[in-house]
Amino acid sequence: MSKCDPFRSKNEFKVKKQKRSQGSSHYRPKAPTELTPLPLLKVSRGVLNENTYQDIIRMVTKLQIACNIFRTLPPSDNPDFDPEEDDPVLDSAWPHLLFVYEFFLHVLESSEFQPTIAKKYIDHKFVLQLLELFDSEDPRERDLLKTVVHRIYGKFLGLRSFIRKQINNIFLRFIYETEQFNGVGELLEILGSIINGFALPLKSEHTRFLIKVLIPLHKARSLGMFHAQIEEILDIIDPNQFKKIMVPLFRQIAKSVSSSHFQVI
Repeated sequence: MSKCDPFRSKNEFKVKKQKRSQGSSHYRPKAPTELTPLPLLKVSRGVLNENTYQDIIRMVTKLQIACNIFRTLPPSDNPDFDPEEDDPVLDSAWPHLLFVYEFFLHVLESSEFQPTIAKKYIDHKFVLQLLELFDSEDPRERDLLKTVVHRIYGKFLGLRSFIRKQINNIFLRFIYETEQFNGVGELLEILGSIINGFALPLKSEHTRFLIKVLIPLHKARSLGMFHAQIEEILDIIDPNQFKKIMVPLFRQIAKSVSSSHFQVI
């Protein structure tokens, strides 16, 4: 999973200014002294055991914790968000969310971490809730989520197929139902790193992903927000694999170009 490491270097997301700030649904503003950044925690030897795993997951998920990660995201008030024109929405609870994310990442990256014990708590439900957070409007959160999902994907072999399937489901919902999901680009980056590690020839699952997801994503109105990530994935397709789909692909492109709806927005 060495391909995952570059994501960690992108966690410092710079923005020109903050247009407005949204609040976590379970967050109450604290006094300035309480928002002082805490030093990063290091997991000491012998600290991780079954009881601490349970406590860590509870800290991430339980609603009564003010800085929990799993929460109801507020609805967007700008469905036509344009990254070239609009400022990103930043969560006012980010100092607390960042602390939880960083602590959780330290646990996942610890040499003491034992997936065989943690899998009791990091399960399908946990992954589903984690992936839905990619709809956060705060780009800083989506950037950290990439790293978290990669660490989980790398350490929990039994969750890999499920993670890929659920990411595909999010794409299908975006393409054919809502056309609203903030984290399409980040999820494409994750899959691009995963696909780059696949052995050839590709399985039918990955060919279906190309036909059912990657190509239809090009019709989305918000294509400009994630077009670069799609290109990166298409660039790593093996030429011999591409030959199998290029004829139907170019036929569809020709059909689209000759359509009376071509260039109609």
